[in-house]
Amino acid sequence: MSVATVMVWSVAVHACPLPSRPGAHAADGNEDKGPRDSRAVSFAFPVWASRWRECVGFLPERAQAVTQNKDRKQKIRARMEADGVPYTEAARRVDAGTPAGSPERQRAIRLRRALGHISQAEAEILLARDAAGLPAPPPQWRSVLPEMVSTYRHPAGDVRVIEVLDARTDRVLAKITVPWQEPDELEAGYREDMTTGTGEGYVSSYDLPKVRLGRPDLVIHQLGWESLADWVEWPDGTCRCAARPFGRQHMVRAAPLHPGQLTIGTITVQERGPGGKVVADEIVTPVDPHDHDALDAALDKLGWTVDRWEVLPGRARYGAALPGHLAERDWWTLARVRIVEETTVGAVDPRVDRTFRVGEELTMNQSGRAGRPVDRSAWWSSTDIDGAHIIKAGCCEVVEVLEDHPPAWDAAALTAEEVTGLLAPHHPGAAKAVEAWLAAGLHVAWCHGGLAIRTPAPERRLVGEVRRDYWNGNKFTPALRGHPR
Repeated sequence: MSVATVMVWSVAVHACPLPSRPGAHAADGNEDKGPRDSRAVSFAFPVWASRWRECVGFLPERAQAVTQNKDRKQKIRARMEADGVPYTEAARRVDAGTPAGSPERQRAIRLRRALGHISQAEAEILLARDAAGLPAPPPQWRSVLPEMVSTYRHPAGDVRVIEVLDARTDRVLAKITVPWQEPDELEAGYREDMTTGTGEGYVSSYDLPKVRLGRPDLVIHQLGWESLADWVEWPDGTCRCAARPFGRQHMVRAAPLHPGQLTIGTITVQERGPGGKVVADEIVTPVDPHDHDALDAALDKLGWTVDRWEVLPGRARYGAALPGHLAERDWWTLARVRIVEETTVGAVDPRVDRTFRVGEELTMNQSGRAGRPVDRSAWWSSTDIDGAHIIKAGCCEVVEVLEDHPPAWDAAALTAEEVTGLLAPHHPGAAKAVEAWLAAGLHVAWCHGGLAIRTPAPERRLVGEVRRDYWNGNKFTPALRGHPR
């Protein structure tokens, strides 16, 4: 390079001083979020290129991104220190206007969390109980719920008291009493019931502690609450369990027609609560109390279902009722939904919380098995029972149904035109085959991976399948596969 060229370069660089730029990191009082622009990285060529563009008259590609609202950032920083939470959570609390706790309280919460390996909600409940001078829960107690249910024998000795309490203050929110029965007497009755008829003597280790307490987990349904997890004995002599509001409005009781009978002969459905209105009361064909499938079928004829039958004294059975019918077949619904109410839910494995925000659209599913109640009260983000995030149906609205396999056989049946439209592009004789199937009374419906062909009701025996080719755009290119039996 000649001397003249060097002098021109030198003059150009000195005559065109670089504009002042803010640094890659925010100013004092702001968190360090790293570079906001690729030009902030220390590479010689991008820096020279950027400087030369500005020296010869080009505008900067874009300004360095820095935080403008320093006031808000300082509040977030202060909230991080006060609440002991990450930056994103502190920002959310500042934006939501949630009041901050005192630094001393937050330090106490962090200490409790560290010593007990518990969540912040649990630590806050324990601190509130300490402040109120209440007894500490036993070491095995774990609950983040703000309410609990307690049961104990009344000092008078003739009744059992069941109360719903505020977990922080032990304030009574609801209360009910039932006649007292000795735990050994209750256990003996339960064991006798389980050994009578086809019970085979099976005793549930999960149910037995609740049986000895007089089934307070079922009694509190009358108050509009339900219990969760195990019952734990507290230092004050009460037995307690975490509680939450109960969503069901009706209860069902199945019992023998007369005391001493070994079979169930009557089913009664009534509204929740003492003296609730009876909405169904029928005498049914005698049913073995241990045959829950037969009980489900008898209740289904009345237009009601239950999730689980619980054992009551006298060979009676009890359940939380829901109007509807049992699924006749495995069913599945895939839909695009829009969130209408913000909600945060967690998954089991991995234990990750997710917040669904208003206006967000995503694909979710509902599904169920044949012979079980059709439950459309929730939407799942995936079919993985551990990894799925599950939200209540009321938190979203259906935008578009992408795939639907109904739970009833009649609703699931496809018409001749629908089946022909699916098969004709790949099978020239599809129209005649479909006409012959339906003329013979065969039932054609969607199944997992294609179409299933079954015999008429009530047998519904699978006689053939037309599968979709996953590797060819899910087209019905494979030939009919028969299932002779």
